[in-house]
Amino acid sequence: AAAAAEEAPGAAWATGGGGRSRARRRAVGVVMLTAPVDAPLLDTYSMMIPALAMGNIIVLRLPSTGGLVHLLTADALAHALPLGVVNFVSGPCLRTSDAIMRTGLVDCLGFTGSSEVLGRLLALHPQPQRLRVFSQVGGKNVAVVLPDADLRAAASELVAGSLRFNGQSRDALGLVLVHDSIAEDLIA
Repeated sequence: AAAAAEEAPGAAWATGGGGRSRARRRAVGVVMLTAPVDAPLLDTYSMMIPALAMGNIIVLRLPSTGGLVHLLTADALAHALPLGVVNFVSGPCLRTSDAIMRTGLVDCLGFTGSSEVLGRLLALHPQPQRLRVFSQVGGKNVAVVLPDADLRAAASELVAGSLRFNGQSRDALGLVLVHDSIAEDLIA
């Protein structure tokens, strides 16, 4: 049986770090994706394209602000894929995402946002233990400054990375780790 599992279609074993993991590349069913407001294309399609490639059905909940950017994509996908493969839903998150999760028809959730909202969505699913989730929540983007860094260039990049979009972007730096030997020089 172990040999048969080893050869299962779409299965791959990887060894590293003292352990072994298995990834099966196959459809899981209905994948609901939440499109974030601050990076509606990059984050959304980096979740959607692999899910489509594996043969999943997509339900994409558009953000209430910035959702119009997806209309051209919706039109292109409507001409390229069979009806119902990619489905677009718009409206307030509390009404749309919550209602979809309560149905129990979602097999996988791709989510970008706060850990509180993710927790609420998971709690709404009738069988959260079977729900697959991939998410980007509550992250603190980290910058590391090593002893051999050009401190003037590092300081400039740290300021730019922290304050771009007034610091209101998910990719803004939230934490800076500086080697003790250069910390005072960097601050000066």
